[in-house]
Amino acid sequence: MTPWNRVVVNLVGDPVHGRLAESRFVERPFLYGGEHSMYQLAFASAALGYEVELRGWLDRAAFDQLAAGGGASPRIELPARPPQGDDLVVVPEGWVDPLDYARLVLSPAELVMFLLAAPGLFGWPFVAERWERPDPLTVPLADLARPEHFEGMAALGYRLITHSPGLAEAANAAGVGCAFIGTGRPGWRPPPVASKPVDVLALKDNRWAPLAERVLAELDDVTIDQVETVSNEEMLARMARSKVLVWPSRIEGHATIQWEARSVGCVPVALSSNRFAVGLDEAHGALLVDEVEEIAPAIRALVNAWTGNGPD
Repeated sequence: MTPWNRVVVNLVGDPVHGRLAESRFVERPFLYGGEHSMYQLAFASAALGYEVELRGWLDRAAFDQLAAGGGASPRIELPARPPQGDDLVVVPEGWVDPLDYARLVLSPAELVMFLLAAPGLFGWPFVAERWERPDPLTVPLADLARPEHFEGMAALGYRLITHSPGLAEAANAAGVGCAFIGTGRPGWRPPPVASKPVDVLALKDNRWAPLAERVLAELDDVTIDQVETVSNEEMLARMARSKVLVWPSRIEGHATIQWEARSVGCVPVALSSNRFAVGLDEAHGALLVDEVEEIAPAIRALVNAWTGNGPD
């Protein structure tokens, strides 16, 4: 038995009134990976028989894909409302305004924090001192996912969950319980991979794009696809046509981009500093280097070693 009867996956904060967000579909160029992970949690909870609400500005394509394979769906297209005592409200780590979280703390609902990335990288890290969102390209990595960040979340009454084993370990090491919940896409299949006419793929509409541009400047002897703002479906199709993904992510969580790339045989060449990544190692189809300057030589060697049947 639980004190709550309803799971509410709430994607959008309300710092003024503290309401749970309206739920409606909007036109979006693509869906961020962290949001997609929260969709998956909502569908998994519905499949387990819970009453579930998915709230925020929703992407129709992603929702319909999960609905087709999940067997049960969360409730959507709902008006905003105050949290109630029988709600279990799940919110993402990463909101910038502390009032988004504080308003919920003042409600009677049970609260859960979904750790999508290293605390302090994108959102308020639950500390008392002045904080501004850092530049991900330059922030000292030791400033992120510190024990006091997890302690602050727990002290305000949030239970912690994550899809990154590394984040769960960091929280547990700080003495704060954090459940690893994994990921899942029911019925999902990657597109077929017939050939790989493109050597290198890089993302232009991405926080790591400036680092990727530094890498591409050293790769004038390979074919390159620089992907701008496209749908998730087109991104996956273009990765399926490419041999290597430039992935200079310094640190984050269970990044969807590199996961999808590996699913279609596009090898991420990535940074070893990304300690909370999942499956980002040679055993799972990625190549790691220590510095951005090492990515271009590693890509060139990988492309040169590529055979007509794909990588070893």
